[in-house]
Amino acid sequence: MIDDKFIDDFITDNELQGSINNIFIIEGVRENMKFVKHPSISFVLSLPEYLFKLKNSLINTDKIFIHWLHEGIIDFILTLNKKIKVGLFFWGGDIVEDPEELYRKFNLESLTLNFYNNNYLKKPVYFRIYKNPINILRNYKNYISFHKPILDRLARKNEVLKRLDYFLHWNQLDYTWIKKRVKGFNAEFIPHCYGLGLDKELPELEIRKKDSIVFWLGNSATLANNHLDALKVLGRYKKEDIKILCPLSYGEAVEGPYIQEVIKYGKELFGTKFVSLCDYMPRKEYYKLFREVDIVVMWHNRTQAAGNVAAFLKMGKQVYMQPKSTLYKLFKLKYLPVSPTSFLEKLDFQELKKANHTYNFTKIHAITLDEIFLNQTEKVALLQFLNNA
Repeated sequence: MIDDKFIDDFITDNELQGSINNIFIIEGVRENMKFVKHPSISFVLSLPEYLFKLKNSLINTDKIFIHWLHEGIIDFILTLNKKIKVGLFFWGGDIVEDPEELYRKFNLESLTLNFYNNNYLKKPVYFRIYKNPINILRNYKNYISFHKPILDRLARKNEVLKRLDYFLHWNQLDYTWIKKRVKGFNAEFIPHCYGLGLDKELPELEIRKKDSIVFWLGNSATLANNHLDALKVLGRYKKEDIKILCPLSYGEAVEGPYIQEVIKYGKELFGTKFVSLCDYMPRKEYYKLFREVDIVVMWHNRTQAAGNVAAFLKMGKQVYMQPKSTLYKLFKLKYLPVSPTSFLEKLDFQELKKANHTYNFTKIHAITLDEIFLNQTEKVALLQFLNNA
């Protein structure tokens, strides 16, 4: 699963580092995905029907690689012959954010969690006890019947994780996160990073030295960005010379309740200083916007927005992140200059500007980032692994 605005870039990047035997399948019709133009894509009307035919054509020496652990492929994976090797290219949202009913308290901060509970979270139907004492039993049964499918969904995903032979990712802390929570998860860790455009599409490093501050908030229109909580904290600077750029071009539909709430809250706090970016733009144009940014605010509690954060760092921008995030933890282990979001709750505007003006991203930091995301030795090893798969 990936936003249709980015499918073509995703496939192009992966064709550069994978086997020519890749098959890209999308359930639906091409006409409904206006941003999808890549010729290697095949559209199918029924994913279960396609997977049934595929399974019958497989032999025991074949290998299956998953790019998103979608509910629709779980039965397919769990019924494969055990001799067929299975690998997962880790993104994050399919594991650390689903089922969202169970992971919401891990991923969402208080304001965003409250919005989710009021607008998205389905709840069991409860009957009034004072009208009939037997409603206690009926309420209990409804509670169980409501939560059982959620727990079953988690259990089925965990079975797939235990079935994996390979876990392909660039951050071993996410591998460790899963291993602590899923007993029996013993997949082999294989270093891998999707193309981020850091080596060919990123504008030159630039540090602005102006009195005004331009914030960049989040990377997408998903609740895991915790926009509402971030905006509340940034509200302490609302009377200052600032601007907030907030990309909301993928994730939820523009007319969705979350985007509308983020825009409404942003405008209430900051007026015209809050700028929502709701229109899709190519990655190269998207990166060009980074040039006017001073401070980047990422309020995710899980690994997310790695490409954005790495790009901002390489351009010399100061980044504030949630310490709970495995991405933040990785960067701190690698001595990369990221700061905790708690600083934003303490620094006044003059202190914030001073910290930004004295921020220093060195050549050593750039080399470290390249080792994480552009490691050529790992890319060659991965290419050899996939082509021999």
